[in-house]
Amino acid sequence: MHKIKRFISSECRGWKALEVVWLIIASMVILALSIYWKDNWVGITSALTGVWCVILTGKGKRSSFIFGMVNVICYIYLALNAKFYGEVMLNTLYYVPMNVVGWIAWSKYMNDDTGEVSKQTLSGKTSFITYALTAIGIVVYGYVLKIMGGNLPYIDSMSTIVAIVAQILSVKR
Repeated sequence: MHKIKRFISSECRGWKALEVVWLIIASMVILALSIYWKDNWVGITSALTGVWCVILTGKGKRSSFIFGMVNVICYIYLALNAKFYGEVMLNTLYYVPMNVVGWIAWSKYMNDDTGEVSKQTLSGKTSFITYALTAIGIVVYGYVLKIMGGNLPYIDSMSTIVAIVAQILSVKR
């Protein structure tokens, strides 16, 4: 129980007023849109936890992986019901394990004073290589999706490849 209290205390530490306001406004907008679109509770939970995951990741809070895992599980359920099997596989085979890997990786680099992960900046060379590999990945995967007869294959490829690269960069801090 002491570890949980310490974790929650760490997650609440270091927030600026503007960051809290941003989190509240983003949550309210997502909730309002979800209600307006008559989404079910799984969709609302998925939308809210997705927003919280992104904001907490940007803040460097480890709880982002908890909200990310809830988001992914809810989204898998929604995608399965909609028969979006590619999304089901991507989320099950990539995002579920990456949330676990991210939690473990970030645990090793937490700053006790701020309650945030110690962040790194990519060098110019590493940034260039990352952008180049991402662009190549988009073109190659887009071509594969085009051969498969996918709708908007390069847009689909871009959203998938960029999301994968972003998750890898996030885990690497």
